[in-house]
Amino acid sequence: MRWYQMTIGESIKYYRKNNKLTQETLANKINKSLRMVQKYESDEVTPSIEILNKIEDALCIKHGAILGRTQDFIDAFYDSTIDKKFNEMKRSENIDAAQTDYIEQYLYTLGYKIIREIENGYMILQLKDGSEFEIDESDIIDLKNSSKSFIEFKMSEIIKKSRKIGK
Repeated sequence: MRWYQMTIGESIKYYRKNNKLTQETLANKINKSLRMVQKYESDEVTPSIEILNKIEDALCIKHGAILGRTQDFIDAFYDSTIDKKFNEMKRSENIDAAQTDYIEQYLYTLGYKIIREIENGYMILQLKDGSEFEIDESDIIDLKNSSKSFIEFKMSEIIKKSRKIGK
């Protein structure tokens, strides 16, 4: 694959491997989690220009190398980033905030804590032992959906073994 045909993530991975760095080493150099670097490389998350500059510095390459340095590519990057962010905002607006808050409150009763880093665009999950993990909104949505499915499953089990008394 030619450099101008690569996605942002493929380009990051290409330059990282050329520099013989692991994802973990790159994560440490740019002060991000291993999971976030994995998301960058798989194009699940598009890094900001600031983060791209940090990645390029860590990989000892010129700023703009990851983007491909062509104006068409840069314009396409900005257009896709804006579209992606707009769709993420629409999706998160559709989340039932009360249910999400309930999930976070329930996690708190189990000894977990969600710390929102609004300005940085991510969340931190703090475990009972104090260790912390970087997560994103999709993890909370997934937890909410999994909880809903589990509760519906358990309710069907309860109904199957219970005696019907009306309607």
